[in-house]
Amino acid sequence: MDAVRADNDHLRAEARVVRDAGGRHVTLADTTGAGDPEAVRETVAAVTDEVGGELAVTIHTHDDMGVATANAVAGVEAGADSVDATVGGVGERAGNAPLEEVAVLGSEHGDDVALELTELVPACREILDALDVDYEGKPVLGREGYRHESGLHTAAMLREPSTYEPFDPERYGAQRELLFGRGTGRGGVRALLDAAGLEATDEQVAIGREALRDAAAERGEPLSREAAAEVVAEAVES
Repeated sequence: MDAVRADNDHLRAEARVVRDAGGRHVTLADTTGAGDPEAVRETVAAVTDEVGGELAVTIHTHDDMGVATANAVAGVEAGADSVDATVGGVGERAGNAPLEEVAVLGSEHGDDVALELTELVPACREILDALDVDYEGKPVLGREGYRHESGLHTAAMLREPSTYEPFDPERYGAQRELLFGRGTGRGGVRALLDAAGLEATDEQVAIGREALRDAAAERGEPLSREAAAEVVAEAVES
């Protein structure tokens, strides 16, 4: 129940009791969310060293101090076979380890994640929509995490997406969104012209930038990459 704060010798003894009684599984719960990754590794290792291979071990973490995801992955790294997690971290108090965060962090760190990863983001969003739980500000699920609008960001993203992304969104069923408008600089316009196969002289870049700003102002919002490319190309070719 409160494994991370328990005495490890006591945990080992309890695990032996479960094993000797014919049990197959034990869950180590950080019920209060009081642990940190180092403490979770120590706790899980104490049990897996004792009964690893004889009992399946699950790590169960809470987010009271904002480290449920890190603690869950630390538990796996220390030998846990599975993680208790909830979509969006929904749970009592500050919630549990968010399924989507654990899956992405574990996958990016090379863990074997037994999920259809390309369905991860759409499925989690659908569930939270049904629960009427907002997720736009959340890691992995929130669309803002995949939107890039500043001039420096969009220019770099057009050339090499990993510049401003910790992982490829498409791997988990999300999509990046590059936005262009008032904040788009010369580098972003030049990259759009290069991508369209058009010569990007200083004059053409200036023309394209002005056209892009006018189009965004007229629409009252930034443009998508496709719309921005069309506006810029039309401006420099006219």
